[in-house]
Amino acid sequence: MNSQGAEMHSEDPIRRILIVGGGAAGWMAALYLSRFLRYSNALITLMEPTGVGSAGVGEGSYPKLAGMLRNLRLDTDAFMRACNATYKLGTRFDDWQRPGEGYWHPLGICGGTIDGVDLFHPWLRAQRIGTESRDYLDFSMQVASCEGLKAPRPLTGSSPIIETGGYAFHLDSASLASYFRQIAVSEGVVHLFDDPQEVERGEDGAISGVRTTSERIVNADLYIDCSAPRAKLIEDALGDPWIDWADHCPCDKAVLSPLPRDPSIPPFTEASALAAGWRWRIPLSHRVGIGYLYSSRHIDDDSALMELLSREPPQQTLGAVPRLFSMRVGRRTHFWRHNCVALGDAAGMLEPLGATGLLLVQHVLETLMEHFPDRRFDSVLMRDFNKSLGSAYDETRDFVLLHYLLSQRADTDFWREVRTLQMPDSLAEILERYDATGALPRSGNPVGPEHWRYLLYGNGRVPRRPSPQVSRINPEQAQAILSRIIEKQRELVDTLPTHRSLIQSIHERTW
Repeated sequence: MNSQGAEMHSEDPIRRILIVGGGAAGWMAALYLSRFLRYSNALITLMEPTGVGSAGVGEGSYPKLAGMLRNLRLDTDAFMRACNATYKLGTRFDDWQRPGEGYWHPLGICGGTIDGVDLFHPWLRAQRIGTESRDYLDFSMQVASCEGLKAPRPLTGSSPIIETGGYAFHLDSASLASYFRQIAVSEGVVHLFDDPQEVERGEDGAISGVRTTSERIVNADLYIDCSAPRAKLIEDALGDPWIDWADHCPCDKAVLSPLPRDPSIPPFTEASALAAGWRWRIPLSHRVGIGYLYSSRHIDDDSALMELLSREPPQQTLGAVPRLFSMRVGRRTHFWRHNCVALGDAAGMLEPLGATGLLLVQHVLETLMEHFPDRRFDSVLMRDFNKSLGSAYDETRDFVLLHYLLSQRADTDFWREVRTLQMPDSLAEILERYDATGALPRSGNPVGPEHWRYLLYGNGRVPRRPSPQVSRINPEQAQAILSRIIEKQRELVDTLPTHRSLIQSIHERTW
């Protein structure tokens, strides 16, 4: 091989990684990178700011988090105990269409497939020809389990919900960060408590080091910016512009508060539409997390708090300590610039409708591993990484926005204005394809196609006709399969314990 060929195929691997910022995003990155780079001898350091308490927030997740736990070979029960977690099988949306009307958004596949075609399409055909009267979500084990307050699995052993990965978790975000931190540090991640004061740059514009308030200089090859909300590396130092989504996302503030444990411990999130936004209710093993995401143009902070707490029994709200948050909704123009990658709220921020926060952190990490650089930082990798994540964030924004655009509420100024929100061209194209034959965004971006279907169907939007692929399925055989699915699922759900009893068993507590 000539010298030019040897140079083209040489490698200059990443040896040092600095993560600036902690929290769930930072420590997920630390553990994820340490596991997937364990044979590369890369030194991973996390710099956590001083004097910043980690406030625990009840947070929902997607099934992909359960998949990551399996890939990292982490014990699910140990994870749930450490994070005060419960199972999440779906979300119940109350009052979104109109006051008093609601719908379910389950996790996992609804009923499976028939001859390789999603059950939705043979079900829709049967509905149209009058041979099927059951609701589409009658075929969801998750919905049946939610309505019966059932667990996703027996006290010992597995179940179809577990085996197909059709479940997620409610968890405490501070406890999640602590859990990931303990494992990451035990596996060699260096943990510093310090604050970045100045970002030093080389002649090529890349970051050469971070000078801290304690006069320490920390050098790395690759920098992960988790320093939200300021994004001190990629925005303050490298100047990457922030794309504002205020025109697409109506809510900009949140008030939240912990409440005592819900005795029933339901296996689902509640998302209820209120006068100027919506309320979430997330059941954890030790308490309940509630919050109100709202538009500050339509309600003041004190009124928002009163409306939030008025939905709970007075004895439950005594001593509640509410907290206020402001949101800068949007995303980075470039998620990777020079030798710096943005993660968490430094990469983008969406309201928690759809529970996409942890999902996007995980998606960025997985995309980074697919495009992981050496110290030359190939521009092709950077370009493809930024293009992929730009699409992922835009599509996730469209998914969140669609919750509002499908609403039929017009009883307050907020909901009347919501109906006039600007629809991005990307979302208009998704709806156009869906309305024709039920086509949905392909897998690959964070929100899977089934979640788009649940959202659209829950709001009464069905395609004009089923997929052309359904024509190869015998209608009578399909009808028999639909009936068998219902029968089998009822039998399985009847055998499941209550969610409360399973959570007591996992957490080794009684109450």
